[in-house]
Amino acid sequence: GEGGEDQEEGEARGVDEEKQARERREEEDRAKRVEEEERRAKEATRREEEERQAQEAKAREEESARQQAEERRKEEERQKEEERQKEEERQKEEERQKEEERQKEEERQKEEERQK
Repeated sequence: GEGGEDQEEGEARGVDEEKQARERREEEDRAKRVEEEERRAKEATRREEEERQAQEAKAREEESARQQAEERRKEEERQKEEERQKEEERQKEEERQKEEERQKEEERQKEEERQK
């Protein structure tokens, strides 16, 4: 009979539906795995980029600190040189004044001699 054929078709349809449902689940699982892998890859890339930027920032800071130290050193040297020159000038001036005093004293003594 007719009834038996309907039952077989029904069972066959049932098997097909199960197969399709299983394939759909597998496809969804695959898609989820791919998505997860992509997300992980993006995260890793983001972390690498952050790390790279942090390294660059650190390198810039170190370079800046090095330059500042260099500037300070130059400035200190310049000031020391300035001090040295001032001291030299002061000593020359002192010498000049002593020499002047000595000459005046000499003149005074000569004058005294003449007046005797």
